[in-house]
Amino acid sequence: MLATSDTDTLLGYGTTGTTLNGTWGEKPTQRLVAPISEMEDPSPFQQYLGTNYIPTSQEIDTIKALIEERKGAIYSIDAEISELMRKRKTLVLQSRARRLKARV
Repeated sequence: MLATSDTDTLLGYGTTGTTLNGTWGEKPTQRLVAPISEMEDPSPFQQYLGTNYIPTSQEIDTIKALIEERKGAIYSIDAEISELMRKRKTLVLQSRARRLKARV
C-alpha cells in the first residue's frame, strides 16, 4: 500500500516528455487488458437486483462464472495500473536527476 507522500511522488506533477503511451519516441506498449466495454456489459441478472429473487442452482453457477470473468478483467487492469505506476516513478526519478544535473 502506498503512503500519501508516495502517491504524490508517483504522480510526478510537473514532469514533461510523456504521452499516454509512454515517453516521447517510445513505441506504444501493448495494452494488457481487454476493452473496458467487457466490464460495462450489464448483468443478465440486473432485473433482479434490489429484489428478494432467489436464483436457481443453474443461475448461481452462471453468476459465479460471470464473477470469475470479471475478476480476470480486474486483475488485468490492476496489472496495467501497476506497470504504469512503475513507469511513472521511473520518469519522476529521471526528471529529478535531470534537474539536479542542471543545478550543478
